[in-house]
Amino acid sequence: MSYLRKRKVSILPLASALILISGCRFFGGLGDNTPAGGQGVAPTGDAGAYEYVASGSVLAGTGSDADADVLTFSWSETSAHGVLFGNNDAAAGNITTISFSDWESVNTLEILVSVTLTISDGTFETSDTATLTLYDPSYAYVAIGGNGDGANPGSPIGDIQGGIEAAAAASRPKVAVASGAYTVTYGTNHIVMQPGVSIIGGYQRASGWQHDSSSTTSISDDYAGPVTGSATAPIAVIEAGTTVTDSDRIEGFTIYPSPSVPSTSGNFYYVSGIRIHGGGYPTVQNNTITCPDTSLGINYYGIRMYGNTASS
Repeated sequence: MSYLRKRKVSILPLASALILISGCRFFGGLGDNTPAGGQGVAPTGDAGAYEYVASGSVLAGTGSDADADVLTFSWSETSAHGVLFGNNDAAAGNITTISFSDWESVNTLEILVSVTLTISDGTFETSDTATLTLYDPSYAYVAIGGNGDGANPGSPIGDIQGGIEAAAAASRPKVAVASGAYTVTYGTNHIVMQPGVSIIGGYQRASGWQHDSSSTTSISDDYAGPVTGSATAPIAVIEAGTTVTDSDRIEGFTIYPSPSVPSTSGNFYYVSGIRIHGGGYPTVQNNTITCPDTSLGINYYGIRMYGNTASS
């Protein structure tokens, strides 16, 4: 005779079964849900530290990720000037260029810019912001009391002739001269124009190098002899020679020729604000030349041209 053994089987409601399953961790089946790379943490990044940056220069940020995920980079501006970035939103985008070209509309030669570098690993992203002063690199910079090299607005050179030489050496076509009273001495450090370089006065250093044609940028000659000058080669505050052309401007200055050239009976002295000679023809515009008292026995010329023409 055979006996059947009955086995008691408990049937759990479906919801309970699901709860039991969800409380288990399976290996080799459903797997775990930890993100690829192991940690699932956000990347870190640094937009860099800057002070004065020439338009068209490179910004170099950094980024890293503990998960060793592939990172992408994107630069943006939060200061609303409309700067442009190069190599943006790319895997190698931690290196980018920054540029701005609309200097005329803002009427300054420098702008304060906030830039943000965003680093993404595809799941998480991190941002870092840096502030910099972006400036127009087509100028050399001159300001009273400056002791720099003139390369940027924060490092102006202290004299106009030094600014001309710095601009010429760096192939910059213009010199921005901050308002103030400059003094030269004929034969020692009077201003000699160079081809391809213009000098422009009237900039306000304290206002982002804003150009203000109503401000005064004066140049005085304190020469006191003994050279008398001549009708064709007078003592001059500014001199422009053979290679200077109409693309080279003298603009925005109040010029005072020397009032101290010694006067001796029987001698004639020749003094000018600007001397143009040897075929040179610079553009001279928006300047005021104030000659001293002509009763001193000195022949004064505002602009003395000899053997050439000038644009006005």
